Amino acid sequence: MKQIVAEKDVAYMKEHPEFFQVQYAAAFGDAVHAPNGVPAMLEDMFHLNSAPWGFAYSELGKSKTDTFPVQAWWGGADDTAPHGKWICEQIGVEGQCVEDAGHGLIHNEFEPIIKSLLQGGS
Repeated sequence: MKQIVAEKDVAYMKEHPEFFQVQYAAAFGDAVHAPNGVPAMLEDMFHLNSAPWGFAYSELGKSKTDTFPVQAWWGGADDTAPHGKWICEQIGVEGQCVEDAGHGLIHNEFEPIIKSLLQGGS
């Protein structure tokens, strides 16, 4: 059976059980409770993300008034949202793929991502 959570994500969860078993679980539980709960989550996933946003990814960073660097980070082992490279191609940035990271990339790589943002990297 294929593991659906990247090994790096699993390792991070094991290193930080208090966060994932208490805080994260409570927050996710709140997200799926009635009255909005699962229907609201599905609305976000399938309706809002399929409706036009009024701009294309390729327009980000291209305006004469844009003065912010754009960064994209993604996990190479992310089976949930494996489109990081495509997004980078659309917005014209090299991006940062962390090969062994999965969908939990923000937890595993929080420090390097924040450092890069604070240094103004693009």
